[in-house]
Amino acid sequence: MGTAVTFTLGSNVLTLSSGITYPVQAPREQVQALDRTAAGALEVESLGTIIQRLTLGLRNQSSATYAALINWFDIIAAGAANSFTYTDPDGVDHVVRWTNAFNFAESKAGYSGSIELEVVS
Repeated sequence: MGTAVTFTLGSNVLTLSSGITYPVQAPREQVQALDRTAAGALEVESLGTIIQRLTLGLRNQSSATYAALINWFDIIAAGAANSFTYTDPDGVDHVVRWTNAFNFAESKAGYSGSIELEVVS
């Protein structure tokens, strides 16, 4: 396992090589409509889609990395509007969208927060 992750969109590349918290979480979700009958029985309709998310925790990021992350979120990815390639610590590429709000906290050690990526292919 490597230690860096990379975001790539066209000629734009952002490499994060420190402060990554492990494990990177990768929950999967079945998209289903759930309802209850009057008797309390659960009714499930599967919509046939599986959503995979990757949660990347970052801690103690420098001011320069924080600024690069803001630029990536605001301009390059434009929130969830533009998909991009996320290369994980094992070197595996995933096409993803950034799906959570940009919310990093500042401390004396740097900036910390998490990025939720939804795999789109």
